[in-house]
Amino acid sequence: MPLVSPLILVLALAAAWPATAQTVFRCVAGDGKVAYQAGPCDQGTKQSEVRIRVDPPKPAAAPQKYRWQGYTPSKVAALTFYYDPAEEPVGFSTAQMEADIRAAIAAWMSGCDVQLYYGGRRPAQQPGTPEHVPIRWAPEYMRMAHPADGRSGIAGSGSLAGGIALKPRFHEVHMRSVLIHEMGHVLGLAHNHDDAQSVMSYLRDEGARRNPQPSPSDFHACNVSMKQQFGIDYKPPPEAPAPPQGPRMSDREALQKLRGPAPR
Repeated sequence: MPLVSPLILVLALAAAWPATAQTVFRCVAGDGKVAYQAGPCDQGTKQSEVRIRVDPPKPAAAPQKYRWQGYTPSKVAALTFYYDPAEEPVGFSTAQMEADIRAAIAAWMSGCDVQLYYGGRRPAQQPGTPEHVPIRWAPEYMRMAHPADGRSGIAGSGSLAGGIALKPRFHEVHMRSVLIHEMGHVLGLAHNHDDAQSVMSYLRDEGARRNPQPSPSDFHACNVSMKQQFGIDYKPPPEAPAPPQGPRMSDREALQKLRGPAPR
């Protein structure tokens, strides 16, 4: 089964799965590392078969505003992330994952009034809370299509309530970009495909892909979200990006710019 391209990976998307069902092999090495591959597993690994298919595209869900029941904003925005290494795939190291988590945290804190912490390794618990935002691997994403375009898969997801879930099938070199993107969703940011510098866009330009860093519009949106979610004091500076005129580009429109119009 072919690997996904760097462009799609950096945009936190996976390569499209064929519409017909396929069988892939789940290989578990002696150290617990998991790999998914088209051919049989190597000798000495535990092998099982996984049936993969792409579900028909579903209408994109309406944006949700996440709140924690009974939570009172403290006017200090603070979140703590924990990493669950269960199902960590071959080609990834726990130490590098933790380094990328810390780098993603630093990227957002450099321009957003939020206190982000990495609490270490701990089994994921859901629903997430400000004190425990889980980061986990999601093998179920192996069989899911992107809701906006069935030709693409899902490489990750992020929300305040669900934490960050990652598809175990892409290269470690792209993980920092994916984590910054999904951490933006945890902070309450929506996709922003109209800004080629935004880490929340599928259409980032080459420079933004090589050196992922939230754009001025990302930081502004993060501070607005922290004000709404936690009640922090935020007054947009004069140079803050102006609100977009008209509706934003949808996920479907962005994916079609990448892949071309969907066949009828």
